[in-house]
Amino acid sequence: MGTRLPLVPASEAPQSIGDRMTYGNYVVKLPVRQEDGSIKDEYTMVPLSDTVHIGFLPYTSANVLTLVFRRLGDQYGWGGLYHANDCSGMVKDIYSCFGFAFARNSIGQSQMAGMRQLDFSALSEEEKLSALDQMPVGSLLFFPGHIALYLGKDQGVPYVISAVGSFATSDMPVGSILSVTGVVVNDVYVHRKDGSTWLSNFSMCFVPVAS
Repeated sequence: MGTRLPLVPASEAPQSIGDRMTYGNYVVKLPVRQEDGSIKDEYTMVPLSDTVHIGFLPYTSANVLTLVFRRLGDQYGWGGLYHANDCSGMVKDIYSCFGFAFARNSIGQSQMAGMRQLDFSALSEEEKLSALDQMPVGSLLFFPGHIALYLGKDQGVPYVISAVGSFATSDMPVGSILSVTGVVVNDVYVHRKDGSTWLSNFSMCFVPVAS
């Protein structure tokens, strides 16, 4: 997700690659490392049925949700461990599909210019719940160490989706933790290890603004 490859115009594309005709495929250039260490562009095919798009996707809440739910159930990997993504890596990949160049970590993302922002740091939990009504689905909720995409409310309860390492549910004793290690949907009342809720910790809500 977020990978960009040069598309070969139909007038320049070969009719076959290897022993296959290119019918039903995009032909793209893929950089390949040669035995001497040099890089060479080779033609390869991407099926028209794959989840690819020519150019950036239209920046809409619906498209943001479509992309993030394609990650549901993926493994969590802090800093890219296990060839997987952490919370900020997933956000970076998703928003790159719309042409946004995000910082790599969550703190850097929360400090970027060109954002519509709501400062949550001095708000009560009730005020945060009210403030969320001002933000579109797909907005980003941040506290130091984590970032999640806002999904909206169901029966007044806000939900988010994110790549998360761990949290505790409200029925677990303080100090307990679940090893989630995946991309999941949860409400904002899950706990950190110190017993505080995600909602109480969220210090900022922000969303990129298209230029």
